[in-house]
Amino acid sequence: MTSGKLPVPFPMEVKGNLRDNWTFFESQWDNYEIATECYRIFQHLDIPDGDRKKVSTILKALKEHFIPKTNVIYERYVFNTSDQLQSEGVDVYVTRLRGLSNSCEFGTLQSQMIRDRIVLGTRDSGARSLMLREPDLTLEKAVDMCRASEIADSQMRKLSSTEEVNYASKKKVKHEIKKRTSEMEEQSNCRYCGGTHAKRECPAYGKSCLQSSTPKVNIVEETDSSSDESIYTLNALTDKQWFVNVTMSMPNTPNNKSIKCQIDTGASCNVISASVLSRIAKQKKPRMVPTKTKLKLYDGSTLLPVGKCVIKCTVGRVKKKPGISGCGDCRQRCSNIIVSSS
Repeated sequence: MTSGKLPVPFPMEVKGNLRDNWTFFESQWDNYEIATECYRIFQHLDIPDGDRKKVSTILKALKEHFIPKTNVIYERYVFNTSDQLQSEGVDVYVTRLRGLSNSCEFGTLQSQMIRDRIVLGTRDSGARSLMLREPDLTLEKAVDMCRASEIADSQMRKLSSTEEVNYASKKKVKHEIKKRTSEMEEQSNCRYCGGTHAKRECPAYGKSCLQSSTPKVNIVEETDSSSDESIYTLNALTDKQWFVNVTMSMPNTPNNKSIKCQIDTGASCNVISASVLSRIAKQKKPRMVPTKTKLKLYDGSTLLPVGKCVIKCTVGRVKKKPGISGCGDCRQRCSNIIVSSS
């Protein structure tokens, strides 16, 4: 090597197995080129002349040239600040620590240093707590405990996901049952017509007045301040079963008048027209008490009553104050509505 003479590769054999011959020749040529380059570097290394024939000295000098001395303090800093990444599994993290520890010159303490780094750097606080309780914790035990915890967490996430799906399914079923129940409730006990129908499909809406055949809906609500309260249906239905003859008279008067009325037991007050009140009282301007109550029709419009009064009502042999929903007057003649005390 000191003479600078390197063995030249044997010539390429063009006979026999050409594939094997070429592979051998190519390998010799690569070795020749590498050795030639190393020899050039060797010529410039600071090696005493007496040691240039010693193989161990030559290899040591070449190693120091190709592998420069590392900064151990920095390498250990990198190792000791390496925590487990969020995307790293336990095995990947341990493999990375082993690679970093190779340049830290830990020697026989390498396994212990990796163990300590796992305890301090793992993102699993539960596994860390278990490892700190282990008096004879080894690297193998630490890795096994972290793996077990990782597997358990994965299984718990799968179970939790299944429970969430089941909960969502149950919640959907409950919602459907509640929806159907709500729809059934909406189809019963209409406070306007007394019948059974779907929401916003009251048969009273859009019906003609009994007397004038005018398509007016006289369904009203009593409103006071900001609250709305349904009262009754006025001339909205044609079914005779909704009408009864009510004997009415003013208090302290012997005059009785039979008025055909529609009964609405859900009403909070009794409503009649001003003309009917005049017939009952046999006066053009019967005595009434002023009221601030407003009547709200089914279509959203409102009427202002002229007042209220107390009327004695008898249905058959029963004397009471039924929910009276009007007489034969159409809406045009019932613009002034009387509201009695409820």
